[in-house]
Amino acid sequence: MLPPCPARFTTRKAAILELLGRPDDDYTDASPKGAIDEGIRPLINEINKLDGFVTTSSCAGRVAVFLEGRKGAALPMDERTAPATTAPASTIASAGGKGGGGKWLFVSHDPLVNGVAADSTSPPQHSNYSGTDWANVFGLEINEAALRVDENTVQDDVEQDEERLVHFKFEPMILHVLTASLEHAQLLLRCASAAGFRESGAVSIVPQPLPLAGKSTVGAGEDEDDNPSMPIVAVRSMGLALASVIGICRSGKAPHEESESAHCIVPPNYLARLARVADERFAVNRTRTERFQVALVEAIQKEEREELASRTGTAVLKKRVENWEDAETRRLRKKEEGLRRQAALKEQQAESAQTDGQTDGTEDSLGGGLYDSTVLT
Repeated sequence: MLPPCPARFTTRKAAILELLGRPDDDYTDASPKGAIDEGIRPLINEINKLDGFVTTSSCAGRVAVFLEGRKGAALPMDERTAPATTAPASTIASAGGKGGGGKWLFVSHDPLVNGVAADSTSPPQHSNYSGTDWANVFGLEINEAALRVDENTVQDDVEQDEERLVHFKFEPMILHVLTASLEHAQLLLRCASAAGFRESGAVSIVPQPLPLAGKSTVGAGEDEDDNPSMPIVAVRSMGLALASVIGICRSGKAPHEESESAHCIVPPNYLARLARVADERFAVNRTRTERFQVALVEAIQKEEREELASRTGTAVLKKRVENWEDAETRRLRKKEEGLRRQAALKEQQAESAQTDGQTDGTEDSLGGGLYDSTVLT
């Protein structure tokens, strides 16, 4: 049975929901898109309606083409939390800033082929991909010479220039959920694992120390009511992930020699295969996401039924406990009840006998009067 939500969780959930309730024009986040993905909104809304759960970050799944930053510069930030220059209106994000000079070349949270619906759970047809110029879609320039380099040319390039790689990635749905207790986190993890998100896990299991007057900190176990454990569950499935290097961007040793042109280094049919595989994984990702939503709702409903049954059973048990008596008490109670029944029976018999006597006397007096009247006549 799930425990009640602590006050700290209720306060944090209210603040998060207030932020999520803002209009899209006013809401921005750290993702390249700058807003919540439409494909995951039904799941987020369902989770946030449940007691003990609130979403903190999410991605419905996406295809991304990313140019990495220069070596030796600031470490690149995680793709899912990198700031974007703007929040685009479509599901394809603009090129955003990245650590070390890296940038997005292409981002889409929907299947790549227009004929494949975003909410489709069916794999796409192979014939839908061969007629598209995927290098142009992904922001790459075609350099035929780059596809026909020999070993000596590669050696010269490595010695003279710095190559920044262009990565093609498919990343499945990832969702972070703040939970009210360890029990809530365990339930969420069971549902995620059953739905296929087997790399899911929880963090912040141990409560963070709180500052306390007169003491340095108060940790877990010292005042659990004021500092409850509220784990964050990450729902994810890295088994669906796909990554490949599809291009390079050559630059000189000095920053002013840098070229922003990213050249494709794989043949067109390879890009078409990547696009098709990505859309196939979009379909699997959609199936798992819907399965997770159904499993979570059913698990919560089961918990509610068990809680109701437990409350009902507890009330019955409490009544039984209140009415419990030992053998001697029960014997005396039964004896008193028997004596009361006997006394009531005797009283009833006495009243019945008295009523019968009065009836007999009335009949005798009526009979004598009639007899005397006949004689006189």
